[in-house]
Amino acid sequence: MTYFLQHIADDLLARFGNDLSHVAVIFPNKRAGLFLSRYLAERSGGAPVWAPRYMTINELFASMSNKTLADPIETVCRIYRLYRKLTEEAGEKAPTLDYFYGWGERLLSDFDDIDKQLCDARTLFRDLKDYRELDADVPLDEQQRAQLEAFSADFAGDRLSHVRSNFQRIWHLMYPLYEGLRSELAAEGKAYEGQLLREVTEGLAAGTVTPDPAIETFAIAGFNVIDRAEHKLFETLNEAGRALFYWDYDTYYARPEGSAHNEAGLFMEQNLRYFPSTLGEKGTDCFLKDRDNRVIEYAEASTELASAQSVAEWLKDPAHYDPAHGARTAIVLCNEGLLQPVLSALPEGLGEVNVTKGYPLNHTPAYAVVTNYEEELKAQHDRQTVVSDEAEGNAPRPWPVGRACMPVLKQLQERLKQEAARLHELSAQDDKPLLRDLYTESFFQIFTLTNRLLTLLEGGLLEVTLPSLFSLLSQLIRAKSVPFHGEPATGLQIMGVLETRLLDFDHVLMLSVGEGTLPERQSEASFIPPLIRRLYGLTTPERRTSVFAYYFYRLLTKARTVRLTYNTSTDGMHKGEMSRFMRALLVEADSRLHIKRVCLRAANNLITPVMATSEEDHGDLIERISTKGLSPSALKVYFKCPLQFYYRYVRHLQTPQKTDGIIAPNDFGTVLHKAAEIVYTEDLDGCRREITPQRLKDYLKTQGDVGLKRRVGQAFTIVAAERKQHGDPEIPYSDIAHTAITEYLKILLKYEAGGQTAEAPATSFGRIAAEKRSEITLSVPVGERVIPFKLYGFIDRLDEATLPDGTRCLRIIDYKTGRWLSDRDKVRDLDALFEDNRKYPENQLQILIYSLMHAERGLPVLPMLYYIPSMKGQDFTPLIPINKQPLADFRQIARDFRTKLITALARIVDPEVPFEPTLITDHCKYCDYLQLCGRQAKCR
Repeated sequence: MTYFLQHIADDLLARFGNDLSHVAVIFPNKRAGLFLSRYLAERSGGAPVWAPRYMTINELFASMSNKTLADPIETVCRIYRLYRKLTEEAGEKAPTLDYFYGWGERLLSDFDDIDKQLCDARTLFRDLKDYRELDADVPLDEQQRAQLEAFSADFAGDRLSHVRSNFQRIWHLMYPLYEGLRSELAAEGKAYEGQLLREVTEGLAAGTVTPDPAIETFAIAGFNVIDRAEHKLFETLNEAGRALFYWDYDTYYARPEGSAHNEAGLFMEQNLRYFPSTLGEKGTDCFLKDRDNRVIEYAEASTELASAQSVAEWLKDPAHYDPAHGARTAIVLCNEGLLQPVLSALPEGLGEVNVTKGYPLNHTPAYAVVTNYEEELKAQHDRQTVVSDEAEGNAPRPWPVGRACMPVLKQLQERLKQEAARLHELSAQDDKPLLRDLYTESFFQIFTLTNRLLTLLEGGLLEVTLPSLFSLLSQLIRAKSVPFHGEPATGLQIMGVLETRLLDFDHVLMLSVGEGTLPERQSEASFIPPLIRRLYGLTTPERRTSVFAYYFYRLLTKARTVRLTYNTSTDGMHKGEMSRFMRALLVEADSRLHIKRVCLRAANNLITPVMATSEEDHGDLIERISTKGLSPSALKVYFKCPLQFYYRYVRHLQTPQKTDGIIAPNDFGTVLHKAAEIVYTEDLDGCRREITPQRLKDYLKTQGDVGLKRRVGQAFTIVAAERKQHGDPEIPYSDIAHTAITEYLKILLKYEAGGQTAEAPATSFGRIAAEKRSEITLSVPVGERVIPFKLYGFIDRLDEATLPDGTRCLRIIDYKTGRWLSDRDKVRDLDALFEDNRKYPENQLQILIYSLMHAERGLPVLPMLYYIPSMKGQDFTPLIPINKQPLADFRQIARDFRTKLITALARIVDPEVPFEPTLITDHCKYCDYLQLCGRQAKCR
């Protein structure tokens, strides 16, 4: 079967012979040119060929403009500067740049879309309540007119809802931002992509812009959806007799007369109507041809990992893959997160492998250098802040702002250079050139990003604090990927859906073709309402669905063997269904195409993985432990499952962020801790008087539920601001969570007031320190060496209290939002604290480590676990029971605990001790690394 690019090669050679020097082939992307060059050489009969010029559509537009494309990061910074000026003129405060950056990208995307579709921005950004008058500018049918009437009426009243009022405020800024950005860039000879396309299109209409006269023919090849600006350019070239149009389609889903009735052909049928195909109908009837010799499999998989593991079995079949003709086989990843497990699953002896999907930049060692350096800076700032707080009259040390951040960024670059050199030297000893090149490129990309930020800082476009700068850098890194180097036209092809454009394959394995993945489930990331987008012909979700439908059908058109896998498990928003495109194919073509159903299962050879640290991993772990340290939370992970510790703290694998809108338990605890801190340190301890049960009772009576709820609201606000400053995910707010946290706070206060038990846990207490950073460094022997092992953490509450028996002690208190169980929360003996794969909760180890950090303070040290939901019970005790006796003073066991702790820590840093998985499968049910570990078949 002849491939689409082979048809183009044949037609070009027939028209122009072997001299194609005056022809420019315009592709949607660059990669197709490599394949076309190969086909031209193959089909020229061995004679030399003067190759055509290859250009992307954006390069063609850029060749006709005297403007340079503006850097996207710089452009968003410009938008922010304009936005801040407009909001401040209106007497409002603008958000920080790192918070605004996502908005800025959406605004730039909206402006880009407006210009590419040649829309009148002034008309589009008219006052929302005036949209009922749109009929004068855009012809409307009755349904559209009714929708606009209702939409406009929502903004016509004097009293708008909070959401509509905020949206209208932003909407009024859109046109000034649009005009201000275009003017500012134009004054410097720059333009964003849509702006450049629009200016070239207007120049073509005015006769002030002309395509390169040295190019006699423009061969337009392989496009699907065409923006209005592109349409105008094609129209100009066509009218001048300088254009050839090669459309890649099949009459099964698209026909020149527009009768296919398939969403995949929506845009193709329009293109064929305006610009008839140079090839006629050659090669457009392949979808149903030779169907008796075509194999299409629908493969259901229990997990995404099972899909990835099926790659090895599929490739080993000679009917799917021939190493001598590897480029005829493609593995297409609809879920691009499968890249790493697919690479791991590839069998040996494949020959060349070409990966067109980039590796996530935030999964590389280069990103670890950035995060580690950022954490060091934060820890240093915290220590300086504590010193400032303790020195009376001194204000906390401020973060550097703007140009003052440049030395820190340059120091980060030095660290990147040093780590890159170290890793390159280590990897040079291994036979892994692909990995070595990948890591080298990752350091280069992050170094380039920091250079761009340095330029913006020096130019005054980045007036941000240092935490905001690092937050912005992290956003930029997470949005980028590292390309794999290789010969793109050779070997097995591993690619994403977009990279398949114009390319045909004999054998296709398409992974994760599930609903919500193909087409991708996306939120409408736009400030322009969907109704207005449709009326003005801007990009809509329906349009994106049609685009991906086209990719799906054209990829299957010429392939002889096809396997489509989909995940049947239900997880969050993922419903475990095959894609709508697969279902449609079953309905449309099952009687004419032979579709086979198969079921995949994850391989069992990963049931008991064991990881040993490499010399590089071990060195990194030792350096981290001796300089930055580990938290008790990390130790809890190790004793729960050493393999999970390995993935998280040795390999630094990122875990997915939950975005279901429900507050997570740890976030619930964070807000509760902050609310308790406000009450104890500001309301009660602020007057420097001892807090007594009576004072707590009076406080509860005075404040009531309303006052406590106000404190919880204040806590939400503070935590949200802290999260924003550090670039962390937002905590989802809800009235239910607010009420629940308020109830927990009330339970805590009542317990300490003695209102729920026979007596209060203390007759008085004070000198409260909340979220107190504490640390200790232990000397841990490993072989013939002694390693300084630093442990650090933030104690929920530290206070000095007088107990009911009159003893004055130092209390170490940890708040817990889970429930206390009398049998479960007993500790048999100290040895039991350090057993691997233990079944009882890990909280006792954490609180005892905190106690060890303060064992030299002179007072008896009393560790306490406040399980707040259980404080109403008469049998609840916050004390730690060891050997069936409540621990009254940690100092009694301090020496023994320290010795056993050091022995346990030695196992973590001993290179001879591998990281083995837990033996208790209950721990695996909610593990973030379950698929990577491969034990899900046993654990579910």
